[in-house]
Amino acid sequence: RDDGVRVIKRFSGGGTVIVDRDTLFVTLVMNAAAVPNLPLFPRQIMDWTGALYGGSPHGIFADVPGWRLRENDYVVGERKVGGNAQSISKDRWL
Repeated sequence: RDDGVRVIKRFSGGGTVIVDRDTLFVTLVMNAAAVPNLPLFPRQIMDWTGALYGGSPHGIFADVPGWRLRENDYVVGERKVGGNAQSISKDRWL
């Protein structure tokens, strides 16, 4: 702040992210009923989003060489391109 840098804290957690004007944040805001067989726990949600984003043949990034879910991150090759900050309540999650 002393250097004129804005600081924004996400209530969903996660680490520090440095952004510029070209940064794009994507958040899924879901009702539990939208994915009825998905247990509302962090690992299961991460696996589900990994399949949504990269699962063949219909994943959003299925055509991106090297795209995969690695531990708690989305990566292309060895480069992290996305993370996993979640907030889970009784019947909703993001």
